[in-house]
Amino acid sequence: MSQNNNLDSYRKQIAHIDDFIIQLISQRMLVSTNLGEVKKQLQVAIHDNQQERKVLQHYRNLAEKYNLEKSLAREIAKILLKFSRMSQR
Repeated sequence: MSQNNNLDSYRKQIAHIDDFIIQLISQRMLVSTNLGEVKKQLQVAIHDNQQERKVLQHYRNLAEKYNLEKSLAREIAKILLKFSRMSQR
């Protein structure tokens, strides 16, 4: 197999993985929106520092489990938390 074929193959693999990641984020945002509706009904604050700390710790644990840079996992978690809060308003 030529180097160009390898390059194309890797790019296709990444595109496939990216598609899956976006699908999962979309599902997460839908669940987050539903969570926001429940919070409104229960008159619970959208922003919960204790829960966010748990989520960040969970991402650190996942990073360790999957040998991923912890700072990358933290940034991903922070972005997801930010957009989850926005979807719950």
